[in-house]
Amino acid sequence: MARTASAAAIFDDICLPKPASRICRRSASYIVAADRARASQVTAGLLPAFLISAAVMAAGAATLWFWPFHQIADMDRSPVRWPEPQLLLSADRGSGLVLVRTTYTVAADKEQQFLQAMPRLRQSRLRTGAIDWGLYQDGQDPRLFIELFSVPSWEEHLRQHRERQTGTDLEYHDAVAALSDPPPQTGHYLAAGLHE
Repeated sequence: MARTASAAAIFDDICLPKPASRICRRSASYIVAADRARASQVTAGLLPAFLISAAVMAAGAATLWFWPFHQIADMDRSPVRWPEPQLLLSADRGSGLVLVRTTYTVAADKEQQFLQAMPRLRQSRLRTGAIDWGLYQDGQDPRLFIELFSVPSWEEHLRQHRERQTGTDLEYHDAVAALSDPPPQTGHYLAAGLHE
């Protein structure tokens, strides 16, 4: 109503001659009607949008029943600094992938325990910066398992050692390493710069 009064008042001010005031008032009523139509269109668009977003939020909350958050209360999240690997090559700090290879020698009676422990180590590697991870068993010596993961750069791998490891990551690593006899051996491979 306030909009109608203000629109009519504006047109009354503009349309000073009395004979034309009816035409001006009619124009004002058309403008008010158009404003109301636009407002109803906006309202008609907002209501379904709000209802759909509420339904999506409710569905998201319902998924917690099937896919709950990981319990992290009992995890040791204190940072742990691992010893940095020593290289004979100079690692260009920004170039190329780094491949990390760890060889485990696992007795046959510990193989299932080893395979059950590896998914946690995999999650740890990926969480701390690895972009690819794989576990392979040697076809000629079934006791040998090779863990391979790649990191985008040498600097990223150093961050894994310096900043990203937690006490829980160390527990996962130690649990897997304890199943290897002799202790696991780790090698670091830098991307070779090919000249074409």
